[in-house]
Amino acid sequence: MTNLQSKNKPEKTNFGEHYNVQDKAQALHIETWLAANPTISRAALARMCRVSDSLPTQVLSGTYPSSPSKHLAAMLSAITHVASVPARGAVLKTSVYQLGVSCCELARGDKHIAVFTGVPGVGKTAAVREYARTNPNTLLIEVDPTMTRKDLLGELAAGVGYFGKGTVNKLFNEVVRVVRDTDSLIIVDEAEYLPDACLDILRRIRDKANIGVVLVGKPQLLATIKPEHGHFDQLRSRVGFCPTPVRKISKADGAMLVSAALGDVGKDISDEIYRICNGSARMLSEGLVNGIKRQLGKGQELSTALVKAVAEQMLSLQTGAL
Repeated sequence: MTNLQSKNKPEKTNFGEHYNVQDKAQALHIETWLAANPTISRAALARMCRVSDSLPTQVLSGTYPSSPSKHLAAMLSAITHVASVPARGAVLKTSVYQLGVSCCELARGDKHIAVFTGVPGVGKTAAVREYARTNPNTLLIEVDPTMTRKDLLGELAAGVGYFGKGTVNKLFNEVVRVVRDTDSLIIVDEAEYLPDACLDILRRIRDKANIGVVLVGKPQLLATIKPEHGHFDQLRSRVGFCPTPVRKISKADGAMLVSAALGDVGKDISDEIYRICNGSARMLSEGLVNGIKRQLGKGQELSTALVKAVAEQMLSLQTGAL
């Protein structure tokens, strides 16, 4: 039995006087659900409900000092939502995924800078997240539009195990010291949001530490780093792999995603789903397919008519000729 399973195992509970019959039944139901879903800890449940980490344990153990009804209702709502969300499986090895892996492997092996770009929704982030998850010594930074030099270096420093305070230069030197001449790889997602100074920092880390860097983003990232004789000439000259931006997933990729989510639905339905989503993996997987699965769960029969109805009525998509 794993630690999570042991932690979530229901225990005999002596409920306090503030618990009514319904409270007791709900507490036991939540305990049983947690035991059956060991990947959701009480601390995770607390974060879903926006309460302190210790509150679920207190409520479920029967020791909460006042009526627990409000908190039990919030926890029930959270686990009901978790149960209703379609499960996400392993990342599928689409052509976009394979291209992302190639960028990472080439940058790591040749210790250069690779640039992986594409329009939103084709699966770039999923690819690099999976690569970072399954490959040690990989630092994945997901950029926010407000990120500064110190924010970037703070995340990199934390990624290499340095949590101390210091100047920008101190953080920079700590990162370089730890990763120098190692097999490390830095991946920066949504890199088009980085200020110019951050791109210069990544270039210098690559130079001084002799490691690979992958910049991931929308096609406009290329407009920043590719012009000749511009501000980023030094960065541009260090780019060893920069494939053409991905504009859409292939029809084969779409068929793979549909099959993984819905099983063997036949070529006509698979092609129709791909056509309506116009090459967007996100729209296909997170939007249209999930909507179809919900309708199938209500007893609807899968057909091209159902696909179009879900697209139009639930997602406001145009289903005419594209």
